[in-house]
Amino acid sequence: TTFRLLFTCRICGLDLDAPRLRSHLAASLNRDASLAGVYYVRRIAWEILGDESSFRGPGRSLLLPAPCAVGDVARYLFVKKMDGQPPAGAGELAEWLQRSQNGDGGFGFFPGTTSFIENCHAALAGLSLLGARPLDPGNLRAFLLSCQTGRGGFGRSPKAAPFLDASWHGIASLRLLEEMEKRPAGSVPDISSQLSRLVLFV
Repeated sequence: TTFRLLFTCRICGLDLDAPRLRSHLAASLNRDASLAGVYYVRRIAWEILGDESSFRGPGRSLLLPAPCAVGDVARYLFVKKMDGQPPAGAGELAEWLQRSQNGDGGFGFFPGTTSFIENCHAALAGLSLLGARPLDPGNLRAFLLSCQTGRGGFGRSPKAAPFLDASWHGIASLRLLEEMEKRPAGSVPDISSQLSRLVLFV
């Protein structure tokens, strides 16, 4: 939410107090060095301040939480990509993400859990960053489109009420799926593109 608010302010040309924001990010990183904490601080520093080099975490290795969800994997992979480091166990992570896809085409938080649209977005972001693809892209597309309501917005699942965040996840998921189909197998998105970074944001 903080990132989206700041990003909207930046797009609208509103002035931000950069020194105050920088101080807040440094304090946040000192207080919370979890994967999610590091991810959001780094994204805000890069997208809003234009420099994330001062916010590379406490110096210890970034680890996935245990247990983890597809969103955790996507955030971990994005930070690794920002640092130009290969993720540990990339093949196993890709297989785990693929196993999180259900028979209805959607993705659960982890294998064997209920499909929700935010998990589809996170799984597609993670698979994109690994140069991998979902096992059943056609069924995934059908699941995503079934989450779109008659008014145009998306719900978290079929027949759910539409919300802005679910609509964002639906649109970003469809965009990621389309980009995957255009890229050669095994290739990963270029995160120097702002649009590419935006659709990978989970």
